Amino acid sequence: MENKKTKLIAEDASLFKDMEGKYVSNEEKEFFERMKFKIESEPAPANDLIMSNRNNDDGIYIVRCYDYEFRIGCHVGEEYKEEFYAMDFHDALNVNLQECGFIDESLSLLEWLRKRNYKGVEYNHNFDLM
Repeated sequence: MENKKTKLIAEDASLFKDMEGKYVSNEEKEFFERMKFKIESEPAPANDLIMSNRNNDDGIYIVRCYDYEFRIGCHVGEEYKEEFYAMDFHDALNVNLQECGFIDESLSLLEWLRKRNYKGVEYNHNFDLM
């Protein structure tokens, strides 16, 4: 059975097009290529865990919901902080983690991922496919 492709929303289509050939590392290229595939071909009504709070000292987690919606949050020890909800991948990558109260440094999610060279990103936790 062939997966039906989800049409990218304009902001995400533009983001993926703009990033092509401008990746800062092989890990970034892999991240964008896999995320484009996931958004277009892997619906996630039961959530797709992109990064667990256990995979980084900042406690940041990233969850894809449905096709292209995202929840970004922070859970360190017993403390949960209010999640940021993005309606598209573009907005998720541009959220300022300091303004959300997640980290002390003013970084977008994309800058934070680049700083850690995408360490801790997982691609095989779409609970609809497990």
